[in-house]
Order: sequence, then structure tokens, then C-alpha cells
Amino acid sequence: MESDLCRSNLLFLFLLIGSCSFAQSSYTGSWHGLITGRGLLNNTQYTVNIKTHEGDVITGKAYLYNNYLYNFYGIFDFIGTVQQNTCKITELRILSKEMPDELHGLCTKFCDMTYSANDTMQYLAGSWDNTSGSCPEGKVFLKKARTGAKAPDIPPPVLAKINEDRSTGISFLQTTLSRPVIIDVSSTQLKLTIRDYLKEDNDTISVYVNREPVIVSRKITKKGYSQNVRLDKLSGLNEIIMYAENLGTIPPNTCILVIDDGKRKQAVNIESTKQTSAAIYLRFGPVSKDINSKS
Repeated sequence: MESDLCRSNLLFLFLLIGSCSFAQSSYTGSWHGLITGRGLLNNTQYTVNIKTHEGDVITGKAYLYNNYLYNFYGIFDFIGTVQQNTCKITELRILSKEMPDELHGLCTKFCDMTYSANDTMQYLAGSWDNTSGSCPEGKVFLKKARTGAKAPDIPPPVLAKINEDRSTGISFLQTTLSRPVIIDVSSTQLKLTIRDYLKEDNDTISVYVNREPVIVSRKITKKGYSQNVRLDKLSGLNEIIMYAENLGTIPPNTCILVIDDGKRKQAVNIESTKQTSAAIYLRFGPVSKDINSKS
């Protein structure tokens, strides 16, 4: 009896460890399927190529493609988060597109999906809404084969674009975004403050929120400069990019970014160069009561 019980406990422990390990496995690779929505043609294909998965943050490119009545495609940068069995992806910008005429357009999207799997295939399924433009919301269904199983059939034009992509990260104004810092905020109304934390040396910086400029060519001083911004509540993550307009007299470009959501202030030391722009991702959600405000 005890032996059988031990074997049962060991089996349960093995399955539990295997389940946890599986849930935390890397999402990297190409997920392919369909995206639906009013105004979209049948069989509009959607491919999400996750290039990096560090911690709970994923980045990569998304591809929209259809050749049912006419050819069109769009390629998007995206960032996202993976937590337990939920995957949230926010497209940042349209990198390139081909449409039949000017009456047809593309929107950047936010996808909120749930992960599931069987012996041969992994799935992401959920809903999407637009973060720019006026596209109606819809559903998204993606899948990725387990090792050894037959992969979904990605359209040759999309597969060619994926294979041509040699980038190692997300690009912005001829720079590459640094490994991101994740900041949790409790409000969509924020005050951003930039100030120098070393010797003033004529560093000049621009700040972009979700790729829109909010501070342009501002000289960094000890006194600091503040700007109020509003986040997109729909998105899983909101992006801040610190772009160095110059390197001052003492490279690199350095400053402190203070993010004030009304309940707490969080400071991040920033370094940017002409090759790398600093990236901060803001995750909106209720703040824990046991977190004290700090400056």
C-alpha cells in the first residue's frame, strides 16, 4: 500500500513538474493561423514570429496576408507579455504593406490570447482590437507544432519575408532598442520627468510613447523637464523609447526618467547611444497595497 502510494505521489509530482515546465517553455518561433473581423476577407492569414522571449516579455514581427480576391499584406513590429497561459501582443507600427488601393488600410492591433496544447500542437486563441485606425475587432487563432510534428503551412510569400529578416531586435530611427525595462503603473495618466544625473554636458533627447513623440529634442538639465502623457489602456504594454539626438560632450547620452502615476514615482537610469535607444515598457494594472511610493 505504502509503495503504491509513493509511486502515485511520485507520478503526480512528475506530472506536476512536467506541466509547470511546459507552461513556462519558450514561445519563440512562428505561430500561424487566421484572423477574423468584419471587413476582412475569408481566410485572412496571420503569422506571429516571436523572435525573443525573455522573462515574461516577447518581441518579434507579425504578418498579415491574403490572396483570396486580391493580394495584400502587412508587416508589424510587436511587443507582448506571457503570463501563465495568457499571451498579449501589441503591434507597434506598420513596417511595410501592400494594398490593392488607397481605400483599403491596415490597423495596428492588440491581441489577447489564451494558450492551450495537445500532444502535437500548441495553440493561441482569443480576440483582437485595433490600437490605431478604425478597424472593427475580431478573433485570432494561431498554432505552432511541437518538436517532431508537422508545422502549419505558412504562405510562401510570408515565409520568404520571415527568412529575409536578419534583424536581431526591434529597430527605431536607425537604432536598435535595448533590452527593455518593465514598469508596472496603476494609472493611464502619467507624468514623465527627465533630468540629468551626472554632469550636464549638453545631452539632448527625444521621448516617444507608443511611437508618438511627446518630448522632442530636449536638452537634459539637473532642473528637469516634465510632460503629462496618457497611456492606451487597451494595450498589454505601452512603450517608451528614449532616443539620443546627440551624445553631448561626454558619451553616452545619460539621464534619469521618473514615471509618476499619482500613487508612486519610479526612476530609471537611462543610457542611449547612436546605435541603441533605451526601451521601457509600461504595464497597466492595480498597484499592490504593500508597495510604498518611492522617488
